[in-house]
Amino acid sequence: MIEEPSYEELEQRVHELEKAESERKHMEEDLLDNEAKFRLLAENMNDILWTADLGMNITYLSPSIEKVLGFTIEERLKQSPQEQMPPESLQLAAERLAEELEFDGVRNPKRYSCLEIDFFHKDGSLRCLDTSLTFIRNEHGKPVGIHGISRDITERKQAKKALQESENKYRFITEWITDIVWTMDLDLRTTYVSPSITKMLGFTPEERMQQKATEIMTSESYSKVMSDFAQEMKKENLNSARFLKIDAEFYHKAGHTLWMESVVRPIQDQDGSITGIHGVSRDITERKLAEEVLRESEEKYRYLSKMLRLICDNVPDMIWAKDLEKRFTFANKAICRHLLNAADTDEPIGKTDLFFAERERNRFPDNPDWHTFGEICRDTDTITIEKGVPCHFNEYGNVNGKFLFLSVHKAPFFNEQGKMIGTVGSAQDITERKLAEQALQYSHDKFEAVLNNLDSIVYIVDMKSYEILFMNKYMKKEVDEDFTGRTCWQCIHENQTGPCEFCTNDRLIDGDGNPTGLYVWEFYNKKMNKWYECHDQAIPWTDGRLVRMEKAFDITEQKKMKNQLEELVEERTAELKDTNTTLTILLNKRVKDQENIEGKILANYQSLIEPLLNRLKKNTANKNQHNLLEILESNLASMLSPFSQKLTDPMIQLTPKELQIASFIKQDYSNKEIAETFNCSVRTIDTHRNNIRNKLDIKNKKINLKTYLMTFH
Repeated sequence: MIEEPSYEELEQRVHELEKAESERKHMEEDLLDNEAKFRLLAENMNDILWTADLGMNITYLSPSIEKVLGFTIEERLKQSPQEQMPPESLQLAAERLAEELEFDGVRNPKRYSCLEIDFFHKDGSLRCLDTSLTFIRNEHGKPVGIHGISRDITERKQAKKALQESENKYRFITEWITDIVWTMDLDLRTTYVSPSITKMLGFTPEERMQQKATEIMTSESYSKVMSDFAQEMKKENLNSARFLKIDAEFYHKAGHTLWMESVVRPIQDQDGSITGIHGVSRDITERKLAEEVLRESEEKYRYLSKMLRLICDNVPDMIWAKDLEKRFTFANKAICRHLLNAADTDEPIGKTDLFFAERERNRFPDNPDWHTFGEICRDTDTITIEKGVPCHFNEYGNVNGKFLFLSVHKAPFFNEQGKMIGTVGSAQDITERKLAEQALQYSHDKFEAVLNNLDSIVYIVDMKSYEILFMNKYMKKEVDEDFTGRTCWQCIHENQTGPCEFCTNDRLIDGDGNPTGLYVWEFYNKKMNKWYECHDQAIPWTDGRLVRMEKAFDITEQKKMKNQLEELVEERTAELKDTNTTLTILLNKRVKDQENIEGKILANYQSLIEPLLNRLKKNTANKNQHNLLEILESNLASMLSPFSQKLTDPMIQLTPKELQIASFIKQDYSNKEIAETFNCSVRTIDTHRNNIRNKLDIKNKKINLKTYLMTFH
């Protein structure tokens, strides 16, 4: 059973509760007062108060965030850490947090960690915040969040950086300055010189102040300096604000010289009187050498430029350069004279082709054909610029009322850095060549028209590639196909693996490659089963190369007729040969009979008549009768002298058969032909020939038998 409290105890309890309630009210009032003060402080301070979880996600922000970074509290709370800071700052913060968590058990739990982190401002810029961090801990002392205070130090950091840079520059200048600072009196004696003289000229300041002006610089420089000083001293209103710049050649302690540039000002006393001169000198030897090299380079450039101009102005081709706006930056005399009608090579600079074209058209408004060049041509400058590689074009039209055809080469114009700055071009006048080509083409067309109307095969072949370039209509009809563009030995002839062995190409040109004229030959085409008489000739084609033109006439019928005629001739020849043989035999018999009669007549005369005449002459005393007998003897001797002569010839030793053979030999018959005539062997005729040579005493002598026999009647 529970015992009820007494009245005193209840009164004591009520008193304690009233006291506790009073203390709570005081604490609430103090808390509200502190909260108001904190809010007032947080809202008006420039530093940002914030809390975050261990994932670096913001859980609280003071209103100063908007003042420092431009974001409202609501905007900032929606942002992830990646949206709040650049990657390098996020990595730095994450690494510092990981380090603090790793060593939390061994480090002071009330410690602060400071680091400078860049945050994004709402305007896109970066602001550097100096941030102090400490952990928020639970009742067990374990970190559960982060509390931080961030202060904008961007301007301070920039000022610090600028100060550092200024200090570095100042330190660099003070440590590395090489200029010599000096003063002189009006007698040009050195009264002060900076220590840098030793580094530059090898002399110590003390040595320099002991030297005279003539020992300081070369005589040429000394004379120039004195002249410049004298000219300057003549000027009015001299004061320390005026200065004189002098280049002079100074002696180095090692013996060589250096060029120095000195900026000299007058030194004035309180009354304004000049008491000395003050100067700063620096080494310009390398600059002088560079200027000399530059001067030589400029002279060389001027020479090369002059030579380039002379070369371009002396070539017959047109040469020019243009910028990317198609304005001329260079033009030689040829383009000025033959295309632009410009006064000189300077007039086209800065102008376009159109300027000169319109000027020429305006000069002759009533003559539309005066200047038409470029009207129908493409914009080749734009094409060249767009392609970015060298290009070739044909451009044509009238200039000064005359037709002009140009072979134009254009290319992009790049500077030393490889940047395109315009175009360059050259043009060759090929008007005459083009007109000649047109005339040649016209002649070629007429030539083809003539060939197409011939009733014979005509085709033209490239002598190197064997490509058929032309076939006339007759040939196309004959073969029922157009072989143009194909290889001749593959389509005209059968079973060919290469050029025909009977090809006439090498017979149509000489060793120097010049045409040798017409070559005529006959050919049997197995593919078409026809005979042709071919007339081959090397001629120039429209592009100037030599080609083979072949005209082939069908002579198949003539060949047949010729063969028939030859057969008929052979038959007639055989018949005549037989007749000739018969006649020869008859003639030989007649000759033999005649010789026998002559021999008998002569023998009768010698045996019967001549002895009687001799007896009558001896027995006749009558002088008249004796004379008549002598006349009779003389007349008989005269009548019988041919017989007597033949009988006294060496030929008289020959038999009738040998005489007949000798007669055939004199007529230039061969042994075979003589043997056929006498129906004997060739060996028999050889034997008769040897007997004849023996009887004529010419055996074993180098004497032609026919020639020897011809000497006898």
